[in-house]
Amino acid sequence: MLARKAYERSKDESWEASVSIMLSAMTLECYVNELSHRVSNFQIHEPIEELKNLGFLLEEYEKNKNSLQSKIELIHFCLSGEKADKGSRYFQDISMLIKLRNALVHRKPESTGDFGADPDAVYSLHPFTSFLVERGLIQRPSEKMSPVWSYTVSQPSVAAWAYNTVVEAITTTVSMLPESTTKSIEEFTTKHEKI
Repeated sequence: MLARKAYERSKDESWEASVSIMLSAMTLECYVNELSHRVSNFQIHEPIEELKNLGFLLEEYEKNKNSLQSKIELIHFCLSGEKADKGSRYFQDISMLIKLRNALVHRKPESTGDFGADPDAVYSLHPFTSFLVERGLIQRPSEKMSPVWSYTVSQPSVAAWAYNTVVEAITTTVSMLPESTTKSIEEFTTKHEKI
């Protein structure tokens, strides 16, 4: 709900979009960690082999400091029996959300270089900006504008996308769980609808 509230505030204060993006990514990470804890400690109604295996593998991933992205792909594989389609919109959105969160948290000053010095200069879009333009989340900035990505992500539409990406990821994961475990797993999953 904090991510959603930050999205709501971003309609008046665009910088709140960055807060919503970071909180959305943190929510996804917390969900994965909680799911990992529950399946590795068999906090489900019936121990099911695929969940025991998932719990063991997630514990190993945590010990080896594997990325959130790799944990999500592992969960998908263990629950669906299929490799993650990294080219799908679903996994691309998750990947970009994690990249944006990391970039915002570990943000370095962005250089505008010699912006404005050459009136004929044409600037390339930052990869984050390109992604958001391709998704239809933001308008394509003028190629005469300096490519400062942090301005382009500070939009309510991007905050809504981040929130919706997490809602979809959690909903997708719950839908792949064995039916007999869904009730106990859903006990810690607050149901939210997309924005």
